[in-house]
Amino acid sequence: MPASCKSNNTVFGLTAFLHKRSMIVQVRLKYARVVQVVGIGFTAYDLKEATDQSIKAKSIRPIEKEVVRQIGGWGGAIAGAKMGTAAGALVGIETGPGAIITGLIGGIIFGAVGYMGGSAVANQIPNN
Repeated sequence: MPASCKSNNTVFGLTAFLHKRSMIVQVRLKYARVVQVVGIGFTAYDLKEATDQSIKAKSIRPIEKEVVRQIGGWGGAIAGAKMGTAAGALVGIETGPGAIITGLIGGIIFGAVGYMGGSAVANQIPNN
């Protein structure tokens, strides 16, 4: 087989590999957008419920607590996901492609912990 054919096969093989990987990333991004939209929907519902409670109680406390909970929760989730993704990728760096999986798992775990931490802060606000 001539050398030019071998290099073309390598290039085409690499191109096919990269195309497959880019398709996987695009699918994951679409799922992430869906999850984000669902999360925003839950946030809107929670804020509406807190607004109704504030009107009934004639107090700003319920909506205040919910706003703090949402800001702290989303902020904690984003920060935790970034830290977890970086830590997970470092743990999996030895395995090569495994870094993607460990980074994803770390992002999910740390993101959830960050969200719970942000929500816990809101629970410290007194009701009266």
